Parts: sequence; C-alpha cells; structure tokens
Amino acid sequence: MNDLQTRIHIQRAYKLLDASDPFNADIEARKALKVSPRNPDVLRVLGSIAAMKNDLAEAASYFKKTIALRPREPILQWELARVRSSQGQLDEAIACYEKALKLSPGFHRAITGKAQVLEVRGEYDEARAVLQPFIDEGTESSGMAVVYIRIEQHDGEYEAGIERAARHLADPEVDPVAKVHLYRLQARAYERLGRYDAAFAAYEQSNQSMAVPFRRKEYRERIDALIATFSAQNMPQLKRSRIRSERPIFIACMPRSGSTLVEQIVQSHPKAYGAGEITTLERIVATLQESIESFQTYPACVADLTETHLDRLAKSYLDALRRLDRTATRVTNKNLGNYQQLAMIELLFPEARVIHIHRDPMDNCFSCFIAALSPAQAPFTADLAQMGFAYREYQRLMEHWHEVLSIPILDVSYEALVAEPEPWIRKIIDFCGLEWDDRCLHFHESGRDVITLSYDQVRRPIYKTAIKRYEKYDEFLGPLRAALAGQDAADAT
Repeated sequence: MNDLQTRIHIQRAYKLLDASDPFNADIEARKALKVSPRNPDVLRVLGSIAAMKNDLAEAASYFKKTIALRPREPILQWELARVRSSQGQLDEAIACYEKALKLSPGFHRAITGKAQVLEVRGEYDEARAVLQPFIDEGTESSGMAVVYIRIEQHDGEYEAGIERAARHLADPEVDPVAKVHLYRLQARAYERLGRYDAAFAAYEQSNQSMAVPFRRKEYRERIDALIATFSAQNMPQLKRSRIRSERPIFIACMPRSGSTLVEQIVQSHPKAYGAGEITTLERIVATLQESIESFQTYPACVADLTETHLDRLAKSYLDALRRLDRTATRVTNKNLGNYQQLAMIELLFPEARVIHIHRDPMDNCFSCFIAALSPAQAPFTADLAQMGFAYREYQRLMEHWHEVLSIPILDVSYEALVAEPEPWIRKIIDFCGLEWDDRCLHFHESGRDVITLSYDQVRRPIYKTAIKRYEKYDEFLGPLRAALAGQDAADAT
C-alpha cells in the first residue's frame, strides 16, 4: 500500500512540475517522503522540484542522496551536473558529466552538457571539438545543435546557425526546451544580420513554444492584498524580529533589469557573497500560514505573527545563508520575486538593506520578452500586453513600498549605472556598509563563474548595447506601449 501511495504522489508531483508549479509539486513529493523517506524516486523528484525553484543547494543535496542509492544511473549524474553548472561550480559539473559518460559513453545529454559548460567558460574550440563528430555524422540532438549554434554565432557564422536551427525545428519531435532556444538563436542571428522582422517573428515563436496561462486578475489581486495588508496604518502595528543582522542584502527588480550586474559588483568585494536567486525567503512566505498555524492565508496572516515567530523565521534564513557561505559579512539575494516581499523583509530583518534596480520600461519589458525566461518564474513575459500589465503592477507596488517602509532602499537606475559606472559602484558598495575595495571596479575579472541568462555579459566590462535596444523593433511593440500606458482594456483571467 505504501508503494502505491508513493507512486501516486510522485506521479502527481511530476505532473505539477510539467505545469511549472513547483510549490504544489513539493507538497505532493513531501507526502511521498513521509511514506518512503529513503526511496530514490522520491529523492530525485524533490531534487527536480528544488532545481525548478532555483534552490540549488537543496537540489544538489537530493541528487547526491539519490546517487548514493543508485550509483550506476548516468541520468542522475547528469541531473547533478546541471545543478552544479547552475551554481557556477563548473569543474564539478564537468566531473559529473564525465562520470555519466563513463557509465554511458554515448549519452547525448551528458555530451551536450559538457559542451555547454565549455562554451559558457569561453572555451569555444574545446566545446566545438566535443560536438564535431556528431555534427559531421548528422546525428546531433537538438540540444547539441543549440550549443553548436551558440559557438557558430560566437564565430560569426550566423547563416549556418539559422539553417541548422531550421532543420531541427522542422522535426515534429524536436525537444520542447531545445525548440525554445533554437527559435531564440535564430532571432539573435537575424538581429545581427539586420533582419528585424524575421528576428521578431522568431522571438514570438520562441515565446509561444513555452507560454503558460498568466492570470492577470489574480496577479492584480495579489498586489492589492499586499498594499492593503502592509498599509501605512498597519505597518507600525506589525511585530518585528528581535534578531539584528546586516548580513542580508536584497536586490529587488523586475527580471532583466540588471540584477546579475549589481550582484556581480557586490560579490566582487572580498567580504561579500552573491547567493543568486535563492528561494529561502520565497519558501518562508509560501509556508507562512502553516508555519505559524494561522487561520488566515498570506498576506493577511502576518497579523498573527509574534516576535517569537519572526525570530525563528529570521534565524532560518540566516542559517540558510550560513550554509552557503560562512565568512562573508554581506550576502545578496536577487530572487525575481523579492520586489513583492519587501514588507516581509522589514519584519524579518529591520536592519536589512534593499537595492532596487529600475530600467527604462520599454527596454526592460522587451528584454524580458526576448529572454526565454522560465514560465514558472515569470509567466507574463511571453506576451507583450501581459508584460506591460505586469510592469505597471510592479511600479504600483514599488511606489507603495517607498511610502510605507522604513528599511533603507537604494534606487539604482540601470541606465545611470551603465553611463557612469564608478560613482554608482561606489554608492552601491557604501550603501551595503562595506569599505571601498578597488576590485569592485573590475567585477568582471573576479573569476567567479556566473550561470544565468547574462553569463556571456558578466565576463565583460559594463556595456551599453542594451540601451534602447527595443527601438529596432518599435513597429512591432504597439501592444506593449499601450499596456504600459494603461490603454489595454483586456482583463483576462
């Protein structure tokens, strides 16, 4: 009976993962964990869930436990390698891919993964050599094609990449994830060739390939609830944690606003650590009602918070930071949902600092549209009108936070940072309460690996090519412009 229950919960968890719902998948998987705590299938799905939530340390822990129980399965080494790659632990990622290939020499996904890590490192010739035998034989997978096209684009071989992508996209059984990236790579090549109409069409196809429903009514209601709960009248009445720590630094912004750039600047300081898009705070908020045994859902349940509750939750966050790094005096968190949690941050850490990055709305929204962001994290980015709506709601919430919060918030204009880096970098480091260090001006030389959508950018000094990029596509951006102006009448669910 226990085996049957376990299988049912695992199947439900995977179904929810396929629907980009990692939090409910986690609930199902933990039901299975209670029944079968050492079942490798349970541990594996928990690893996959943690990876989707970007809780990479937890994902690695689950995959390592799974491998200990099933050491001969190459797919598990591949899954751990992907997590190590996302953590920026590229040597460990290569080692895991090579272990997978030792167990299964023709394992395409491990070959692809190894080539991708080499490409991320900028070792283009080595990456090409890994893939070349399959390219020559015409047996490359669609995932291999994605990495190979990136190498071709680095070498200026745009037409060849467009043709290669088209061949794989013509296959009705093309891998869905690869499909998204193949369209995006086509778009980038068309853009480099000045064919903006073809580029925009390819970006649209990339987004359509991974679009999930965005319930804008629910999104607006969530913002309304945050504003009503954390109002100017209510904030003074809410309890605060008694734990005093300046260690947490929160970066808050919309996606594609420069959070990776700012985190790189801060973590180039020898006393700082960049934790990336950790989900610890997100999980605290998601489980708050249950954690404090409130009859109210979040955010209303914050009225039931006691100092003891807040002390415990703040300690759990600091413990998570300590597991990531024990020595840094400042640790950044650039989770994409941070802008919604600033009031909770004040309740948990009255001495915390928030760096809020804002960017030209048209540039920001268009950058999201073309970035192939995870639907689980940003479901509104696949449609220009929805993107504009979400941006307006973000602006509305940030205006409210500036009115009611007492924690320090440093507003950083992406455009100003790019135009005059040094004064802004000095201002950011000073705001974090750190002494000046010249290494912060040379953050791109820090030697720390970064694996995000921006990985090819943080290896370079600050660049200005992203400013006003949307203007090349202006004729296609009417729906976005209308949405940002509040002129889109749709109120779809």
